[in-house]
Amino acid sequence: MWKFILDYKPSLLVLSIAVLSFVIPVLIYFVNQKIHKAADPPWKNKQQKQKKGKKKKEKKKAKK
Repeated sequence: MWKFILDYKPSLLVLSIAVLSFVIPVLIYFVNQKIHKAADPPWKNKQQKQKKGKKKKEKKKAKK
């Protein structure tokens, strides 16, 4: 049984690439969020806050 499992075990290269395929997009997402928080113009920040406020109000109405 163990021989069967060990024969089909992925190599270290495959495991490392699988981990990187998850880590790289997550890092890009967080870096992108930080860049947007630091570099977005003031008018865009106001629009985003208004959208978030509307979504919260809609959620409250849906709960009732």
